[in-house]
Amino acid sequence: MSEPTDERGLPTKADDEAAVTGTLEEQLAHWREKATRQGKDLAVLQSAFEQFRTESSELEQQLEEEVQQGEDLLEKLKQQLAHANEILKDREDDLRELRQKSAGELHQSEERGRLLQSKNEELTDRVRQLEQANDQLTRKLRAATAVTTDLRAEAEGAREESIVLQNQLEAQQERHREENQRLRDELRDLKLELRVRENSAASSARSSVAATDSLSADQGRSSLSEAPEVRATATAPGVGSVGVGARSDPASNDLTLRTVSELLELVQVIKQKLQ
Repeated sequence: MSEPTDERGLPTKADDEAAVTGTLEEQLAHWREKATRQGKDLAVLQSAFEQFRTESSELEQQLEEEVQQGEDLLEKLKQQLAHANEILKDREDDLRELRQKSAGELHQSEERGRLLQSKNEELTDRVRQLEQANDQLTRKLRAATAVTTDLRAEAEGAREESIVLQNQLEAQQERHREENQRLRDELRDLKLELRVRENSAASSARSSVAATDSLSADQGRSSLSEAPEVRATATAPGVGSVGVGARSDPASNDLTLRTVSELLELVQVIKQKLQ
């Protein structure tokens, strides 16, 4: 029969009391069995204790490693936190500067916006004025186009008239050239005739001077002083020959003067026509 045991598998006190009341052999057997049972329990407990100690050592080592890793991680996190705080401080400084800069740029943008709005209003007025000026120029252009058309028509008529006048002018110039050529020929003939008459008058003058010198003995000395002047003027065309002839032969000299005067007048007329 199995003896009653407690919850740990050990004999109860009632069992021990029952063993004491029995015989000696029963008591020895009871205590032997109890010692054997307790030895087994002790071995089991010892094994469990060894296993627990091993497991606890491993668990302790694992916990120490985890604690070390946690400390390392904590230190790393602290460093990261410090670095993050520095970055955050820098970012706050940058953000503060950016806000100040943004405020300044916003103020400048507002000023620029007001300036641009003012310029836009001015440009709008300018565009309105230019549109009005464009309308006026368009009307003027239309009027100018009409005037230009009329002027072109008048210019075309004037061009045709100028062509006609040019043709008439060319014909008149041709007639003038022919007339000038004819007058030049006449002038050449008149010059030849004048030269012949001057030579004839000079010959008459020299004959009259010789007769006058032989007849006027009392004026010989004065005649001798005036002879070079008479001979010099006698060689000049027209004038000298006429003066000498006047003292010698008045009628002949008058005719010669009239002829020379007429020739000179004719020469002047021809020169005016040639001009």
